[in-house]
Amino acid sequence: MLALELYTAAQALDLRRDMINAARALARRADAAALADKIRGGPAADGPGRERFLAEAEALRGQLAAADAFHPGAAVATAHARIRATVPFLERDRALDGEVAAMVGLVASGALLADRS
Repeated sequence: MLALELYTAAQALDLRRDMINAARALARRADAAALADKIRGGPAADGPGRERFLAEAEALRGQLAAADAFHPGAAVATAHARIRATVPFLERDRALDGEVAAMVGLVASGALLADRS
């Protein structure tokens, strides 16, 4: 179970990093309206509450544009690198028996908990 949880967490970390970095790039090159258009569930351009939504999108845009690069902490980055050295990012659906076996081996070996130096 732990091997599957770690495999899933590595995948989620990659996806989250890409999502946050894409949002930061958009925030730096576009205005609040462009960012608001990417947010699901917001009011239509001519709908009620649009002005408040745009103000909130502008605040978010400012925070994203000013934010430092996304990166995990040192221990998570080390574990992620060890996982990715063992199993690749899941670009598309495929049989995972080989990756699952490799992750079980990685966890069983203790390599994820080894000295981080």
